[in-house]
Amino acid sequence: MKDAKNFSLEDNEGWKKELETKNRRIAELEDQLMICKSAKNSDNECTQSLKLMDEVKEEKESWRKEVRARDDRILQLEDEMESLKRLIKEYKRSEENGARVRDNDNESWKLEVEAKNRRIVELEQEMESLENFLREHADTEGIRDMEIVIERKARRIEELEDTVAEFEDFLKQNPDVKELHDLRCQVTAGNRRIQELERWIQKNDENRESRIDRERVIELEEMVTQLEEYVREHNVDVLKRKLEDRECRIDQLQNRVGHLEKELLKVEEAHRGKETQGKGNREKEIRTEDSLSAQMVEKNFEKEQKMKKMEHAISEKDNKIQEYEQQILESKEEITKLRKEVASLKKELSEYDDIGVLKEEIRVRDEKIQQLEDEVDSLERAFSERIDLEQIEELVNVIKEKEDKERQLSKDLTEKRYKIEELGEALRESVVITSESERKLKNEEKLREEALQRIAKLEQRIASMQSASALKCITCQPLLSKVQKYEKKLKRLTEERIVQLEDLRQMKREALKAAVSEKDAHLALLELSGIKTAAQSEQADQVKADRKRLLEKLKKEDEKSIELSVELNPTCSEGTPQLLIKVLETSDDDDEETKNDRRSDPSSSRPANTNGNGCADS
Repeated sequence: MKDAKNFSLEDNEGWKKELETKNRRIAELEDQLMICKSAKNSDNECTQSLKLMDEVKEEKESWRKEVRARDDRILQLEDEMESLKRLIKEYKRSEENGARVRDNDNESWKLEVEAKNRRIVELEQEMESLENFLREHADTEGIRDMEIVIERKARRIEELEDTVAEFEDFLKQNPDVKELHDLRCQVTAGNRRIQELERWIQKNDENRESRIDRERVIELEEMVTQLEEYVREHNVDVLKRKLEDRECRIDQLQNRVGHLEKELLKVEEAHRGKETQGKGNREKEIRTEDSLSAQMVEKNFEKEQKMKKMEHAISEKDNKIQEYEQQILESKEEITKLRKEVASLKKELSEYDDIGVLKEEIRVRDEKIQQLEDEVDSLERAFSERIDLEQIEELVNVIKEKEDKERQLSKDLTEKRYKIEELGEALRESVVITSESERKLKNEEKLREEALQRIAKLEQRIASMQSASALKCITCQPLLSKVQKYEKKLKRLTEERIVQLEDLRQMKREALKAAVSEKDAHLALLELSGIKTAAQSEQADQVKADRKRLLEKLKKEDEKSIELSVELNPTCSEGTPQLLIKVLETSDDDDEETKNDRRSDPSSSRPANTNGNGCADS
């Protein structure tokens, strides 16, 4: 800011010097006009001299007005620079508390800002020198060109005003500054919480082994330090953005300087054409001015190269800025996650004495519960593959048709000779159907036996768990209730399966009884007609053998139905619900009672095993 103030003072002195040179130039022109008047008395020359005098006066007045306007503008710019100084001072005050580590970055930024300000001063000085050069070699055409240049300068001043206003708005309404402030507040709050956690952990280290938690807190501290570094870098990047805006404006100034240089070359060419006809003294001045302009062009070329290097550096900084912004977004998300984890750690440390042991127990229980759920799903799939009700209805319809046919046989024995073969084929089909159903039932029984064995093992494991830990566990209670629901569902499915098996066996018995009655009717028919030939005797023997075979099957089916009714008791599915009820009940007994309960758990699990085996035998 001191450089800016010096710059404004140097501008005032430059304008004063420029006024003095212009006044001298005007005095020289007036002397030349007086000499012209004394030397030449012609009317045309007098009129030309008067015109020149009027033009010189108008030029003088215009330059005075322009100088006044520029002085006013310089005062306004000084006021704006003072306001900017105040804003920057306030910004620095707010940044002093958290800018100890960023001193080096701020110094580099200040150096860059000073270099840019110097660059602006040099460019403006070059523009002023070009304007002075044009003013010194001013003719009527040169004055018009200078008017164009003055208009451009006025536009330049307006653009500078706009840039100053944008800079002020940027400082006032910069969301990045607010976000940085919020991030710093969040980081400080996170540091405070982490310090509180460290103190709390240090107090509880004597009674609790929480090395894992301390390592986690150390990792959190490292993450917070990294986030602070990102925030600091982001703050420096905001300042670098401001530098980029200034560099863009410097590029605009360079383009305008190049345009002015082109105009200067045009004016020089015009002056050279005029001065070859004039005096030799001006040629020397032009040469000196050409050398100066060549030097200026070389300087501008060097400055342009420097600006290109700066643009390359700025592009690299832009890439870094984008990377830092992404890192800041990621760091914000990590901060939120870390806060949640710290809160969960506090809750877990306040609720549990030994977190590691409880976590392992919970994990083991979750695995066991998952196994139970998988087994229940497998049982549901197995039961879903059972015999459909439509097939049972078809069998019932077939049996009814057979009963009707028996009635018809009792009425008309002669017609049954032709229908016995059809009934035999129907019986064969029914036997095939029953054999397929028996295979399915065997598969279901195997699956059921495996499921019951697994359930028995799981019941033993669940019975060995402590009821107190089950009550303290937050996640175990709903899972146990869920297992209880699955057990109820399993019980309901087993009951449905028992009913279906009984119906199926009843249908098989009825079908076998119907087949036996048909064989009896056939034998009675043969006996009534009389066994006279060897074919009839063989047919009678075959019917008797078939009848005997059917009676043996009927006897086996009766035995199986009796065994099923004995084995498939409701006690088969009472093992696991009783265990779940025991686990879900609140146990506030003493340690001795818990030991007795643990001793009694294996005895309570034995009937469950026996029941499971009994159910599996079916």
